[in-house]
Amino acid sequence: EDGLADSADGIGGGWSREQILKIMTDTRLGTFGCAALSLYMIGKVDMIATLGRSAWKVGACEGGGPAIVVTQSLSRLVAPVLINTREYVDEGGPKYQFYSFFLEAKYLVTWTRAVFATVQSLIVSVFVYGFTRGVSLTILTIVMAFFSGRYADRILGGVMGDYIG
Repeated sequence: EDGLADSADGIGGGWSREQILKIMTDTRLGTFGCAALSLYMIGKVDMIATLGRSAWKVGACEGGGPAIVVTQSLSRLVAPVLINTREYVDEGGPKYQFYSFFLEAKYLVTWTRAVFATVQSLIVSVFVYGFTRGVSLTILTIVMAFFSGRYADRILGGVMGDYIG
């Protein structure tokens, strides 16, 4: 959620790449970040409640519990895809010490690891929702990561820790 808030603050409040990066590296929560977090939490709770009671059956699960398991798995797939396919922005700022390792992470997160993350997410999705839905969700996640990376390239010149988060 920290990355969501920082990205909302930067993209919502910055007019140039430099402004966006400066705002995103600020440790304080801004108006856009607070609004994004509020909408995210309300939306998440509402969607999980709408899904109803959990029913656990291999390949045919339903409800909020299985949705949480699959979304957690698929959301972890996005980082290795973005790290592997996009340049990492040297962000500087007060949080630099926490994220500077990402400059080398591009070389540590190899394609083998990205494929492993993809297969792991695919297995979880198929195990929970069955083959067709599981494969569809995994492919959709990769496609959305691709478009998200293209957007980051356009506004930031690459990805950074807050954007990946």
